[in-house]
Amino acid sequence: MAESKRTFQSSKMNKDFDDRLLPPGQYRDALNISVATSEDANVGAIENLKGNHLVGNQNIYGLSSASNPNAKVIGSIVDDEAGKIYYFVTGDKADGIFEYNTELDTIHTIIIESSSPPLTVVELTFTFADSISTGNVSRSGIISTSAQIGEIETITGNFGVVTSQQTKQVDVKVKVPAGYANSGEYVYGQLQLVQLPVSAPVVNTIVPSSIKDTTVTLNGSFTSDSAGVTEVGFYWMADAGGTSSVSYYSNEVTISREIGRGAVLSNGFPNWSDPFSGVPKSDLLVKDSNGTTVPHSAFDYVDNPGPAPSEITFTLTDENIPPFPITVSQLSSATTLNNARTAAEIQTLGTQVVLGAVATPFSTDLTGLTSETKYAYIAYATNSTGTTIGATKTFETDVSSVTLATFSNTTAVGGTNSVTFGAQGISNGGDPGTVMYVCTSTTNTSVSALTTAANTIRNGGSVAGKSITNFTGFTEGGTTYAAVTTSPSTQLWGLIFTENSVGRNFLSVLMTATSGAANVLVSHSFGAGSISGKPSGFTGSGTIQWYTQSGVVVPGSGSLSFDVDGYVNGAWKFIKTGSTNPTASYGGVSATSSGSGSRFISYSMAVSDANLTSAPQVSLSGGSPSIGNVPYPFTAAGSNITSGPNNTTHPSSVSGGSYASIPSGGSCSWSYGFANAGEVSQFTTPYTLTNIVGSGLTGTWSHTWNGSGGTITYSDGGSPTGTYSGSVYGLRMTKYVSSARGGNTQYLYPGGTTGIQVGLYGLTIT
Repeated sequence: MAESKRTFQSSKMNKDFDDRLLPPGQYRDALNISVATSEDANVGAIENLKGNHLVGNQNIYGLSSASNPNAKVIGSIVDDEAGKIYYFVTGDKADGIFEYNTELDTIHTIIIESSSPPLTVVELTFTFADSISTGNVSRSGIISTSAQIGEIETITGNFGVVTSQQTKQVDVKVKVPAGYANSGEYVYGQLQLVQLPVSAPVVNTIVPSSIKDTTVTLNGSFTSDSAGVTEVGFYWMADAGGTSSVSYYSNEVTISREIGRGAVLSNGFPNWSDPFSGVPKSDLLVKDSNGTTVPHSAFDYVDNPGPAPSEITFTLTDENIPPFPITVSQLSSATTLNNARTAAEIQTLGTQVVLGAVATPFSTDLTGLTSETKYAYIAYATNSTGTTIGATKTFETDVSSVTLATFSNTTAVGGTNSVTFGAQGISNGGDPGTVMYVCTSTTNTSVSALTTAANTIRNGGSVAGKSITNFTGFTEGGTTYAAVTTSPSTQLWGLIFTENSVGRNFLSVLMTATSGAANVLVSHSFGAGSISGKPSGFTGSGTIQWYTQSGVVVPGSGSLSFDVDGYVNGAWKFIKTGSTNPTASYGGVSATSSGSGSRFISYSMAVSDANLTSAPQVSLSGGSPSIGNVPYPFTAAGSNITSGPNNTTHPSSVSGGSYASIPSGGSCSWSYGFANAGEVSQFTTPYTLTNIVGSGLTGTWSHTWNGSGGTITYSDGGSPTGTYSGSVYGLRMTKYVSSARGGNTQYLYPGGTTGIQVGLYGLTIT
């Protein structure tokens, strides 16, 4: 039978023609359509209507079958803009018009005509049971609740951990949804929930990752139901000298995640390789992150030809795929270590690593390991039940990537009472811990003799007439030195070599030089009498260091440093200055103050050899040479203070406590100030108060300020009566003092910041 296909592009309805005679593009009926009435571009367009669904709360007189038998809708009209539908209903007992709000899903009566007296319309009242609320208490005491209807809130606070199973009463409230008589209100109820006791942590030692020659990442985890875990970490050690037997595999890869239900057996990007090329499936050992062996029946194996890595694909269901990371080993590459460490031995004898944060999973990076060495480790976690350790995991570090350090351009120069050896570093071989040495002797010797002596001494022995001296460092591309002290006019033979984690590298060049005949080493101290221009009463001292070799200045020589002390006749002083800091000059060189340490004002300068003498005369200049008294903060007891704080005469931050007795809502106060405040031109900012009222005591702190002092007041906020003690309730104030020579806050030189901390060590509310 022929199939009739039509389109309706002309959109014309024709009810005059027989169905079989309708011209193309016309239709007889159009059901479930809507003509758009908006002012947009689709005005007049025909759209499909959505299907029907039961709407609103129909427990309304005249609309429900209970109140109006045989009720039926005889007409309806839609108000699209208002989102409402109006229904015209007739029935055995009543006729009416009803409004349905599509947004709120509610129905209201517009007009009703009844043959019988109207019934009282009663909307349903929502109860707590209607919410169908449930909840849970975790082992750590955390409450979680949910409601199928309405918005639930938990009133009861979280619990602590318990030692036995307990039933907990949890109070909740549910906000009533729309469509009920009490919509928007809250209904209250109580849930009976069971809290299980804290269990010991279940710890997994996860296979290590990022194994290199001297570094590795250790991994572990604990189960989420192990509540109250307070510490996690690892124990690790070299895996030798124990009582267990362990297999190590020279061909092994660790895969951190699955790709398409499988894994590529490669050492990874960017140096893709195929370590399992030619290895049959029967020679594979696959273990998951828990150390459990995965049977061969659980995966397919493809040994791809050419450079493409081999692959395994798990045939298990998604939920049964072994937890990653997984380790794939070649069984035939195994070597057995018969004296490996047990988990108990690792915990007792190994190195512990405690992690700073408690989280699961957890990991740590180890550095400084030895290449090509077998190691074992365990993860652990601690909670109130004790410490649990995981199973032992093992690994072997890679072949070392570090090479011998290299150097060149060796030199030996005789100096005063010494010979200085030098060399230029080329490469540290990848080991930043590389050190350079010189092995020396005062007798005629050879490269082989000094090589043997150097190895013996560096290995912990000694050789008569031979010694080793460190260079000042090893710098790639830079020259470093080793100054070997000796008697005047003495010839030294020296062999320079480097040492790093791989070994020692000797350069087959024997260096020799003779020390100078005169001793011109100077290290001289001088006192206040050598410093002029300082304020009266100020003390001072300094040191000269001068070291030359045959007229050539050694780096670091020709320096002078000294301090000026502002502690005069048992009181603290400071140098009053103008717009510049004091300067010092000696030997044609000037230096400004290099800063203050303690109560000293310090100077340091480099001076040429020609100007250095053992009795220098240093001159201070710049700014006024007058001195001032160092201001310091103080506090004093005031109203309602039964004891403390005391005045202080030492210029340090005041920290005092006191005891007070006040009525509820009362107050107590201290006066505070800054002694010697007139010695500085201004206090640049007012004090900053930090309210540190402790737990259980409410109130506020305030202060007045008059430029150099004021009053500190504590006002009680209506705390319960009783005695509060054991904690400091107080405030901390800081003040910046300017217009004087700066110094550190310990001794309160103006120019720095000073602080006052006062508080209540005990308070009685009556």
